[in-house]
Amino acid sequence: MDLYRFGLLLYIIDHFRGQRTFFGAYHLLVGKKSAQSIQDGPLYGVESLFGVLPYLKKDHVEEIRRQMLNKGFIVEDENRMTTITEEGRQFHNHQRDHKPIPESLAGGEYEFSGQADWFWRRLVLFWQSLSYARHNDYTFLPIDYDRTIQTWVKKHFPRNKEGQSKWAKQLFHELSTFLQSIDDLRAEVFTRKLSGYQHVGETVEQLGETFDYDADYVYLLLRSTIHELINTIRENPQNFRALAEFVMPLEANSSVLTDSANITRRHLFNGLAIDEIAKERGLKRSTIEDHIVEMAYRLKDFPISAFVSYEDQKEIWQAAKQQDTKRLKQIKEEISADIDYFAIRLSLSKIDKG
Repeated sequence: MDLYRFGLLLYIIDHFRGQRTFFGAYHLLVGKKSAQSIQDGPLYGVESLFGVLPYLKKDHVEEIRRQMLNKGFIVEDENRMTTITEEGRQFHNHQRDHKPIPESLAGGEYEFSGQADWFWRRLVLFWQSLSYARHNDYTFLPIDYDRTIQTWVKKHFPRNKEGQSKWAKQLFHELSTFLQSIDDLRAEVFTRKLSGYQHVGETVEQLGETFDYDADYVYLLLRSTIHELINTIRENPQNFRALAEFVMPLEANSSVLTDSANITRRHLFNGLAIDEIAKERGLKRSTIEDHIVEMAYRLKDFPISAFVSYEDQKEIWQAAKQQDTKRLKQIKEEISADIDYFAIRLSLSKIDKG
């Protein structure tokens, strides 16, 4: 049994409060960019876990679901909405106490946008290349065969020994400064994942055996360290001038939204109405509404008042709080008949901020 994986799924299910299916938790963990998953993260307070276990397979997770049902960790209603039991809560509390979710984990920001992968894959290949170059060895097998990553590293790699020496010293200094500021376990996981001269970085499975932890937990330790490092660089770029080169540039970081939502966003800014955008793009109105709801969750200060009045927002918030639910149908039954589901979805994006 993958204990940590069990615990993470139960943690999300507990936060969903019986208002989502088991596979809603799975879709959040793998980072499915559907309208539902994008909304569920911030709506239920589990945005930090978005996309942090992208390698999970659905058939394996289905087996976990069966095991949880058999062990009495969860129950499902006739619509397969999933609720955690007291036994399940005790299990995930035990997991949380012994292997807490890293506080610096920020999947909703760095995994959703691809910033973590952008940074990490460029850094590890650059580090490996620099290590071999310092030993005059240019025949090594690269840690990453992706053509885009290799092209980026070649473009930014110092051409002479003096430049390579400066880069090596500066990177070592900046990484050491950062790693000394975090806990020893995460610092060691990060360091042992790096490949260097005649040395291949260890896999999360190998590190799991070394530290006697689940591979999933080791992976989260690594990703949380990457997230924290990017955030530290952004807050103090003057102290991390070398590492700042590996951070995704702002012009490339338009992926805070899905590609299709970005197109809709441009049309909105050009003054087109929802039906006009749908006609222009050959999409259903409901799809454009999905994009707008995505913007409400992903973009700070997105003006939902352009689509739903403040009076309607307050009525929706009041119904949601009185019923202690975020299920659309249940809220719809408690509010004015002329308020549609689109307005409810938009209003829920601001329920804790209104």
